[in-house]
Amino acid sequence: MPMVQPSITAAAGTATDGGRRPTVVAAPAAAAPELSARPRRRTFTARDKLRILADADRAAATSGIGTILRREGIYSSALTDWRRQRDAGAFSALGPAKRGPKTVEANPLTARWPCSRRTMPV
Repeated sequence: MPMVQPSITAAAGTATDGGRRPTVVAAPAAAAPELSARPRRRTFTARDKLRILADADRAAATSGIGTILRREGIYSSALTDWRRQRDAGAFSALGPAKRGPKTVEANPLTARWPCSRRTMPV
């Protein structure tokens, strides 16, 4: 189907369809380059989790846990999971570990093994 162009009157400079001009919509501004296309999930360090748990435990007596949850932007299920991890000792395992090669105790049987092979008759 061919497109029909509206006639434009030279005097008014408007289209014949009611005197309206087409509305020009500006293109949306480009997203800031520092924003990623996909949002990242927040992560909490063990120190942050223990701090939030301590605040929640102190606020439990005054029913102020909801305030802490809103302030930190977390759900109560996160507190439940973190309490289980704390009780299981998972946060203490996140402490600094000794770096470098591991020391291995010498096996006393390995020192005797070459000697025992030499003494066996062939």
